[in-house]
Amino acid sequence: MLPTPVDLTLDEIQSHFGTDEKARPVFRGNPLAKWSCLSALKRAAFALAVAVAFATAGVTNLEAQSTGDKEGKLQAVRGSAEGGVPKSAFFVGVGPGYSFTNFGTQSVFNKGISNVFDEGMLVASGMAVGPPVEPDLASESNFIPMVQTGYFRHFGESNWLWGAKFSYSYLGTTSSVQNLIIPQFGTSTNPNLSSFTGFSVTKSYSVSIYNETNFFSFIGRSFGKTFVYLGGGLSLS
Repeated sequence: MLPTPVDLTLDEIQSHFGTDEKARPVFRGNPLAKWSCLSALKRAAFALAVAVAFATAGVTNLEAQSTGDKEGKLQAVRGSAEGGVPKSAFFVGVGPGYSFTNFGTQSVFNKGISNVFDEGMLVASGMAVGPPVEPDLASESNFIPMVQTGYFRHFGESNWLWGAKFSYSYLGTTSSVQNLIIPQFGTSTNPNLSSFTGFSVTKSYSVSIYNETNFFSFIGRSFGKTFVYLGGGLSLS
């Protein structure tokens, strides 16, 4: 719809636009020229307002993005500090442990050698030996001091990891059996006693373990701030 034409006098035109011929609009009988001039000024003002609005929005968005980047970096650093198992690390620890030692079954035999002298002269000799016996020694358990050190590393970006570990423990444990009776079969050079049988009695038989060292490799998986692993290797006691 076209706007309603407005008639302006020469004095009103000069009061709005001045007396400069270049600055004065030329209507020349066209009633739309007055509206076109004012409409152009309004469009220019509107375009300037839109440009300022876009510029303001751009600065706000840039500040928000910069703030978001800072917060993201802070969250990343905070996550790294408060996070779980690191990608790789050396570790060392000292503390108490619990030891269970199974001594199992031992194989024990006795061998006896005898020499018979008469007035300083050897008159007979003999030897006795018997089949071994297998006493069962009791298992022992106690709390022990231990120290361990090792290294682990994750496979790429996964939660799976590998590593190696060395540990030392002082066991200081002993298991024993009392009055161990072992059968004997013997021979002698005495013609009156060429062979004989009997038993030997061992008052006490014991096995002790003091130090234990272990070295083994392992495979594991991390869960949050901890990890579990399974491995195997060498042990010396």
